[in-house]
Amino acid sequence: MNEVAEGVVSFIRLTDEHPLPPAAATRDVLKALRKHLDATVPHWRDRVFESGEGRDAVEVEVHLQSGRVVRGALVQQPSVGSRRD
Repeated sequence: MNEVAEGVVSFIRLTDEHPLPPAAATRDVLKALRKHLDATVPHWRDRVFESGEGRDAVEVEVHLQSGRVVRGALVQQPSVGSRRD
């Protein structure tokens, strides 16, 4: 989980250097964060649930340089019995 947290911090630093548009939708900010984690932390989606803490989701709060705060689910564990088609 520490690697994932470090990946989130590196994303925040990256957005300080290369700000996202101030009006970027929350969905777009979270998508950019997930893409950054995909590139920097292999298998991060699996790792966040390996701790055995029984969490169903990982929520984040990102403070953008513009002063805007973005909150949302970074990743959710699939429901039992659900499947992707």
